[in-house]
Amino acid sequence: MARRRSRSRLRPTPPPRRAQAGTAAAAPDAPKELPDGEAGDASKMYGGFQLQLGDHDLREREPAVYGGMIRRTIFKDPITAPVAPGASSGNLLNRLNLVAALRDDLWTLGFWIFPRQRQAGEQASTGVVRPETCDAFDWQTTWAVREFQIAASMPNVAFEDVNKKPTDEEAKNKGRYLSRLSAKANDKVFGKHPSGVVTPETAELIKYWIEKHYRCPVVIQAMKMAPGPKPHGSKKKVPDVIDSVRVENIWRHDEVTVGKTKMFAWDFSGHYDFPSDHSNEQVAVGRYVAKGKFGGPIADRSDSWAVARVTPQSWRGKDWASMTKEEKSTWRAIMAVAAQECAGGLDVVNFWDNCHGSAGHYHWTMPKSDGSGGEFCGFISMLEGKFPDAFKKCFGQFGLWGPRWVGSAASDDREQLHAGVTYGGFVYTKDVAGKFVRHPAKGKFAEANWLRGWHAAYRLEMAARTCADYRKAMWDYAGLRIKGLRGMSQVDAWLPAGCKTPGTKVTLGDIFSSERGIAFALRLHVWRPAGLIVSSKGNNGKGLPILHDALATLMAEGNLKDDEGEPLKDRDGKILKWEVPITTWKDAHERILIDAMIKLVGEYTKPAAIASMKRARYWPLTVGDRSPWDPVSDEATHKPIVLKDIRDRHLMGAEIDPDVLGPSPTRGSFQFIE
Repeated sequence: MARRRSRSRLRPTPPPRRAQAGTAAAAPDAPKELPDGEAGDASKMYGGFQLQLGDHDLREREPAVYGGMIRRTIFKDPITAPVAPGASSGNLLNRLNLVAALRDDLWTLGFWIFPRQRQAGEQASTGVVRPETCDAFDWQTTWAVREFQIAASMPNVAFEDVNKKPTDEEAKNKGRYLSRLSAKANDKVFGKHPSGVVTPETAELIKYWIEKHYRCPVVIQAMKMAPGPKPHGSKKKVPDVIDSVRVENIWRHDEVTVGKTKMFAWDFSGHYDFPSDHSNEQVAVGRYVAKGKFGGPIADRSDSWAVARVTPQSWRGKDWASMTKEEKSTWRAIMAVAAQECAGGLDVVNFWDNCHGSAGHYHWTMPKSDGSGGEFCGFISMLEGKFPDAFKKCFGQFGLWGPRWVGSAASDDREQLHAGVTYGGFVYTKDVAGKFVRHPAKGKFAEANWLRGWHAAYRLEMAARTCADYRKAMWDYAGLRIKGLRGMSQVDAWLPAGCKTPGTKVTLGDIFSSERGIAFALRLHVWRPAGLIVSSKGNNGKGLPILHDALATLMAEGNLKDDEGEPLKDRDGKILKWEVPITTWKDAHERILIDAMIKLVGEYTKPAAIASMKRARYWPLTVGDRSPWDPVSDEATHKPIVLKDIRDRHLMGAEIDPDVLGPSPTRGSFQFIE
């Protein structure tokens, strides 16, 4: 029961209920002065009120709040035969608890975003699923309204044959709800941006969908997996196959966390152009992976589509033999990192971490739980600035924006990006008036979890699979990181005069001029950028002066030394020294510097990080405990596998010798092309 308070300071506070993962909190969190509003019109859907975040139904000691105003009288004229929330028949206008009614309507239309009631008795046997009762228009209600507006803008809707009774086989293999759905052309397209506010147009469209039995055209099913059939006598591990439906129509990232479960999408929307070798039904999306207090969707690299793989063909539209030296050099450096970050697939996405998702060559992140922005938002920004049609297809259609791209006109109040090494920022949506709203709001990371739901993961995967300009933009964005990295000059201040050339500053591109050096530096910068930038551990002792301290230690030694501690000499018998112009450094200078930095990575972070640095340095070969040049091995047998197999595992795009494919350790070998 809500406690008594002044009528002039009412705030929406839902009644207490059982805590559950993903359950939304009432909003706003602080008391807010709300004006009194007029009664509604019983002849209109939801009384003609513009239902929005913060609204709630009538409570025992609180009047209803609709449209951001206190409604002491809900309707001007009394209604007859009121319809209870959740009822499947009756006049949709004869309802009193309008927020609860809205949530039930959205559920009926297939937007099963809210926590579910526990099934028992008849529900369990018939597959009827209902949402938990809630009278507050919270962030999950906003999410559901946005998703309805997005779905209503698609070329197709799903039509539910409400009279169909699926067979037991259909219920097991596809799902009772999904088995009643089919694609139908959308005859009433919503033509405005999704705001999450129930405008009059949105309300009437909801009513239209209910009457026409239209449903959300994308359904994601959680399927129980089981071991596949194994050939007689074979000891090889075989992939799991679908056994049955575990949970139907999931949305929230943590809705299904049980093992041996994989998510698949059925897409009736017509938004994506599916190639002939891929169906719009049973599209692999991924599985849930727990990670501390976070966890969420992650895509399997085995489900990556060929068109989305990080290959020369997907980048330049060429095979390996046709690429220029500059193209091959740049591709090697990017691939050495992408092999670890995205497993060689631009559709291999990750939503399990302390951010709202990541994707791309270096797995650029969405905003993080610590309140900081993410580089993927910068990618959205660049896509809007350079490939507007692709942006509209991949993000604008879903009501998502990033900051304003470098050099764009200051036409709105989004953050403006400027040229740099990385491009961060936040996600933006538009409110009902068209004003940009930044996400997540300060201190409300969980209330932006709609960014990491299963539909969000599916959309990023399909963008990489079906939009060529999206893939092209990702390559361009990956190249910007290398360009900015090579130009960084913090290192100049850490070097003695003998290493410098008067009138110029030493940059990281001077320090690391081999392909292997750039691949290593890029890997470190993607993982821990501070390792190449900071010069001390700072007051808190958490700084990572990896490059700085490695240089300081080596410069103090004076001469380059071999593994036995003896001075290294050049071909003329001269001892190699550290304090010489960087432009005269030999391969040994760069190699020993990288060795020293990798050692510090293990000391300053964690020993396990050493392997990641070495995998980038020596890609496509990995480093084992017994030999520095162990070939990549099969995960199951640990036996070396040939490059053709690696290519098939999405880790490269050409069947060629590793000495040709892998980054060169020779100083000056790196050649960049934008």
